[in-house]
This record gives sequence, structure tokens and C-alpha cells, in this order.
Amino acid sequence: MVRPGDTGRSSGEDSVADCGAGPPQDFGHALLALMGLLLALVLVFAFRPILFGGQTLSAAAYVPGVTPAGPVQGTPGPEPRPMRDPEGAAWVDAPAPWLVHEALDSGRLPLWNARTGLGQPLLGNPNAAVLSPFAVPVALAPSVRAQDLAWLLRVFVVGFGALLLAREWGCRPAASLACGVAVALSGQTVQWIEHHPLNVDAFVPVALAAALALGRGRRHAGALLALAVAAGCLGLKPQSAIVAGGAGLLWLVASNARGSRRVPLLMVSCWVLLGVGIASVALLPFWDAWQGASGLVDAGRSGQSEFTLPLSGLPSLLGPWALGTPSTPQGLPWVGGSILVLAALGWVRGRRDPVAWMLGATALLFIARIFGLLPISLAGWPILGSIQWVKYCFPLYLALALLAARGIDGLRPRHAGLVALLVVAELLWLMPRSWPERVDPWEPAPWVLALREGMARQPGRLSGSVQLAPPLVSAALGFEDLRSIDVLTPGPTWEYVQRTIAPSEGIVWMLADPDPLLAATGPGGPPANLRWIVARDALDPGRLAAAVRTMSVAERLVRLFAELDSFSIDTRALGGGLAERGIDRRFHWVCETPCRFRFDLGSTPEGVMAGLAVPAEANVRARLVLQESTGVRGAESAQLVLAPTDGRWHDLTVESSGRSQLPSVIFLSVEAERPTTVFVGGVGPAPGARVEASREAADLGRRRVVLAGLELHYAGPDAHLYQRADALGPVFFAADVETVGNREEVWECVRGLAGRAAACVVGTGVPPAASDAAVVVEQKEPSSWLVRTSGGGGLLVFSTLAARGFHATVDGRPVEIHEIDGALVGVVVAAGKHQVELVYAPRNLYRGAALSLVFLGIWLVVAVRRPGAAVRADGTLAFAVGPRGQ
Repeated sequence: MVRPGDTGRSSGEDSVADCGAGPPQDFGHALLALMGLLLALVLVFAFRPILFGGQTLSAAAYVPGVTPAGPVQGTPGPEPRPMRDPEGAAWVDAPAPWLVHEALDSGRLPLWNARTGLGQPLLGNPNAAVLSPFAVPVALAPSVRAQDLAWLLRVFVVGFGALLLAREWGCRPAASLACGVAVALSGQTVQWIEHHPLNVDAFVPVALAAALALGRGRRHAGALLALAVAAGCLGLKPQSAIVAGGAGLLWLVASNARGSRRVPLLMVSCWVLLGVGIASVALLPFWDAWQGASGLVDAGRSGQSEFTLPLSGLPSLLGPWALGTPSTPQGLPWVGGSILVLAALGWVRGRRDPVAWMLGATALLFIARIFGLLPISLAGWPILGSIQWVKYCFPLYLALALLAARGIDGLRPRHAGLVALLVVAELLWLMPRSWPERVDPWEPAPWVLALREGMARQPGRLSGSVQLAPPLVSAALGFEDLRSIDVLTPGPTWEYVQRTIAPSEGIVWMLADPDPLLAATGPGGPPANLRWIVARDALDPGRLAAAVRTMSVAERLVRLFAELDSFSIDTRALGGGLAERGIDRRFHWVCETPCRFRFDLGSTPEGVMAGLAVPAEANVRARLVLQESTGVRGAESAQLVLAPTDGRWHDLTVESSGRSQLPSVIFLSVEAERPTTVFVGGVGPAPGARVEASREAADLGRRRVVLAGLELHYAGPDAHLYQRADALGPVFFAADVETVGNREEVWECVRGLAGRAAACVVGTGVPPAASDAAVVVEQKEPSSWLVRTSGGGGLLVFSTLAARGFHATVDGRPVEIHEIDGALVGVVVAAGKHQVELVYAPRNLYRGAALSLVFLGIWLVVAVRRPGAAVRADGTLAFAVGPRGQ
């Protein structure tokens, strides 16, 4: 017989009923603080080289073009520890705080990033997560050490939240502490430790713990729930929020199957919505950035959910050692063998509990989805199609940790502590043993010093080799870089650069790595004030013809992404990369036959093309079809049989009966007598082979003229720096204005007017060309411009993106903004002396700020109405709000 307050337990499967079945046993008042302290000590031991040894969590040491090799020197860094996407961490997460700090340090709100692309929103950018509680301290005083500490704080928060959640589900201290350590030191946390999705995931366990406390009749637990939701939303990563929030909701629903743990889901929903409202100041600007982003966001990532891992990678859950690849992540991040065994034990012992069933189902569903055992396609679904389950699988690790806690809780008390120590010991053993040395990340290299000296005389934008400095690293060094590494790169910027300057060589939806030879000669460079080109080696004129051919084919894919609504690819195995066949270098998909591609477009192009290449011994049949999805017109198709060939690219062409605004579908099927690897490159709307060849010849001629006029500013073993003499400056009056009928014609217009201070405008209301006009820039800040004009007036062009949120005034009076060259800001100015001001002040920012203040006011009223939160004697959350159930 167990007396009230007795901590003894009987053996058998029902002995675990307390863990997750009702309020936990009574313990000392300081228990929660003690468990938090123990968790912190474990983390201090695990990350002691970071805290005391002068080492860093930063991935910059592993990536060419980033410190400590320096943005230019290119010396190989140390052997990488097991981590995910080191380029993303080093190129995006590391430099972002410096950009935010620059705005704050100058007394400005961090609204607009003028130093990447043609400029793009900063406050609504998920990579920067400006208002995330973990990002704010680093932005106030950025340093490598501050970043390390912020990342470690995220680890503690996610671990302590998991500990709280286990306690609220009724687990004993040893089991709860093991749960917290299991989540904090899992591979999912450690291998993604630098990445911004953890800004969201860190608050998920806290929010779930608060929801359970709310279910116990503690109404003001909702205040904590709302804060946790708001903090997570400020991380601006919808994939993380949807996956983790969806799993958490299912767990709470399962809790209601047991009367002792009923959770008022309607009340939980209200508090969640309040938290979302508090985060409106970041969410509404994020929505603007999302809506205006390139085709990657709307469609290019709609197939990310289909990415799977081979089943042979399943042992990776034990640890990297299980695959024999300790330095190269293959498979899933580790969870630990002890956690897997204990999770299975916890599920078996608690199999009568709906929560245990739901936690087990969560783990199995994630594993099945990640390893391709769940054949449910989400491609094309809004947001869901962009969830790469291999990356956004935090609920898998949280579910396993909670089940493991249940397994530990089913043991006798004298055994539970020893097993919890075993869990901690294994996870500490799985941790990396060493990290790179902490160094100054922005120590200038020789070419950086040369560029600063040149820009002091001739300011302008930069482009060039990603191996020397990725775009955000370049921006943090103080340069305006026409390239961009962001998935929310605005669509007009992406199209402008890809169509008139140079395509990105690797990931087509970003602008991170253009060919320096193309960037140095692109006709769209002068209006964008592209003046400086950095290259590893001297530019070779003999490569120009091949580079132009590459750009011509890449334009098909750019058109495809610009028009794409959704797509799907059905194949045995899928990959991607770059392949060069003769002088024809293409970004391509790699599939294994049979391959079936479907691309849904928003309109019907005049024609489409698709290129294929196969190994020399292959016999492949391909069929390309263009069909209006409305069924008004019949399908147009073409077929191609590739017998054993020399591996060259072969193009299929289908011509339509005419371009229309009706939706259409492109189908491409590739078959072979036996499974064969096929390269598919250069797919998309195209004018046909002869027109492409004619345009290539004209483009090549123009670029040769520009190449001959380049000035070599610096040459060294680290880099070559070139200057374009034809850059038009940050603001200029258009001497020629040409009207075009649609966006596709804009790019031909820009190419045709190359070398002149010209403007291409879509529509009938043509602004006037300049006549004897002059302009002087008096003030240029990231989110505002102030210029003075004189002379005859005309169309004034700013080399910045015509993004929604920009407002222009002439002598204080609002004027219309025209989109020039498909991307830039244009303002009509009358003859005479005038003051023109251009300011980025998005209305959604002010709407979001107002909503945040309203919801924060509501939260304050509710939170301070009665005495605030406290810690109960049993170490769980308690709120002094009156009798239970109020």
C-alpha cells in the first residue's frame, strides 16, 4: 500500500502510470532549481572547450572563404566535426548579427539590408531573426564569443524546457533530468547548434509544459505559454513552428484521453494566438518578405519534403560511429543507444497511455517519412512541401526523450538514478572532443584592403567568387554585394541578376556564386552600380563564349522558377549539381529511370526546352509535353531517343500555339530498358534553339566590348580585383527610356541598351528621358536616400530594389515610384532644383508594431491581475490564481 506522499513504486507495467498520468509526487521546494543547476553543469562539462578553452562553435573554420582561413586566403581549415550544413552556418548565421548591429549602432531600426543583392528586408528575414531573444544580445555587442554564448543559451533553454515538460507529465527528478540532457545533447541540437531553426525549437518544450500546467487549472500558466509562443515565433522559421507545433498539439490532445490530465484546448489556442499576436512586429514584415521572394519560396522548395535518406543510414541514431563516418554526417543526427532502448521500454510500459502511443507514433512517423517508408507526397503543398523532414525533425528527438524518461521512471528509484547517469555519460561520449580556435572573423585580407581603398575613390557594388567571400560575409566586411545567399532573396532581384548579369552556378534560386567573368561583363551591371569584381584567378577571355552559352541555357530554368506554381519529381533516386559537356555547363537534376517531372506554370509560354545527357552505354527515350491545364488547347509534345552517345547535352523542344495567361503544365518523362542515370539540365520556357543561338551571339559581342574595358585594380596570390568603368553610380538620370509590353521583354531591353544610362519600363505611361539634368547624393543610408537634382529633369533611377515599403517624395510631396529595368526604383522629377527623398518604411511594420503593443497590453493585464508564477514544492510550475479549476 502506498501512502500519500510516498515515493515508492511497485513493479510491472502500471508502475509507470505516474509519469504522464497525473500530478507528480511532492519534493523539496528547491528541486527545480537544483535540476536546472545539474543540467547547466552537464552542459558546462560538455562544452568546456568553448567556455574555457578559447575554442568556438562557429562553422566558419571549415568553409572556404570564411575565417580563420580569411575571406580570401583560402587555407584549408581543420577537419569538420559532425555538423549539418556548415556553409549555411558560416555564410548566413555568423555574419547576420554584424549587419543588425551596424543599424542599431547608428541609431536606426534594422529594417533594410542594403548590402546584399539590390537590397532586401532585414527585420522580416528569418536568417537574421532580428528580434529573437537569442539574437538580440549578440546584435547589441557582436563577437564570436557572444555568438557562442547565445548558441549555448539556446541549448540550455531547450534542455531545461524538456526537463520542465517531463516534470509536468509527472516524471521523477532523475527521469526528468535525463530527458533534458537527452534533448540538449542530442545530435539534432549539437549538429544544428549554429542554425536559426533552433530559435524556434528551443521554446517548444516550454510552451508544452505551460499548456499542461494550464490544464491543471492554473490559468496564468497561459501567460508563460503566450510568452513561449511569442519568443518562438520571433525566430521566423515557419517549418519548425508547423512541425513542432503540430506534434505538440497531438500530444496535448492525447493527454485529454486521461481525465487527470485534461488540457483545455480552446483556452490553449487562445493563449497561443495571443503569443502569435505579440510577435506581429516581426511576423508581418516576414510575410512581406515571403510574398516578395523568388520562385524558390513559392515553388522551388515545394518538393523539399520529398527528400529522404537511405535506410542504411538508420543506425546513425546510435551515433556517427555506427556508420563509420565520425566527421561526415550521413543519416540522422544521433539520439544515443541508451535513449532508444529506454524509449522502447517506456512505450511498452506505458502502452495503455494515449500519450505514450502518440509519442511512439510521432517517432515512427518521422523515421518512416525520413527514410522513405511513408509514400505520402506533400510536394506542391504550401509550406508543407518546403519542410525537409531530415532537417526539421525536432519532435522526433523530443518524443524519444520523453519516452525514455517514462522508461526510467518505471525503474526502481535506486536504479533510475544509475540509468540516468548512463544516459548522460553516453551523450557526453558522443559529443565532439574539440572545436576550432576562436579567432577574429573579420580580419581583413590583402584584397579586402585593396577594395576598401578603391571604393573610397569609386563606390560601387561588388560581385565575384564565392570562394573568396560569401555575400553576407562581404556585407559584414562593409561592402555592398550584388550577390545574395538568402532563400528570401526578392524575386525581382533574383530575376534581374540571373537574366542580365550572371546566373548562380550552384543553387539557381540564390545568387551566391556567379561566374566572375559573366558578372564582370553583364549588361545589367551598370544600372545596378556594379563596379567591382573579385576573382580567384585572372579573367580568361577565351572562356567567355562557353560562359555565355551556360547563361543562355540557365535562363530557361530562371524563367521556369519565375513562372512556377509547384512541381514534383518521381524517380528511384534524385540528386543535382553541375555538369559540363563540351562548352555547355548546366545545373541539372540527376535521376534514375524511370524519371517523371511535372512543372505547373502560372501561364502558357511560347515554347519549352529540356536538355538531357546520358552515359555513353545508355539507350534512353524521353518525351516532353506542354499542355494547358485548363484543357482549352491540346497537348504539344516532342520525343527524343538517345542511343549510346558521347555524353553531350541534347535538347528537346516543344513550341506552343502562342503565349497566353492560362495555366499550363510541363511533363517530362525519361525511360530506359534498365535503370539508368540521366542528367536533366536546362528545363524551362525557351524561344527555341535558333533564337537562343542568335541571342547568345549578340550577348557575346556586347560582353567582349565590356571585357576589353575592364581595369585590373589589384592582382595577388590571393585574388584579382577588377573595376568596371561603366557603372552608373547609386543614382542617375535616364538619358534613354524605352517602353516594353511585358516583363519578359524587359530583359531583352536591358541587354539591348547596355552601355547607356537607359531605363526600360513596362506599360504605357512612359516617364520622360532626362534632358540636361544633374543629381547629387547628399545622404545615403541603408533604408533612406536624400538627393538634390537640378537642370532639365526627367526619370531619376536609384540602384536599389523597388520593393513594397519604399516611399518617395519630391520637395516633401509624395510621388509615384516606377519599376525600372524590372527591379529598380524610378522617380519622375521636373526641371529645376528639387530635393528627392526615398525612404523604406513598410506599412506592415507599423501595423505589426501596433498589433504587438495591443496584444502585449492584453498579456500584461492578464499576467499581473493576480500574483504571478511560482515554483511548486514538487518542482513543477504553479500559479497562485485561486482555487484549483478557476
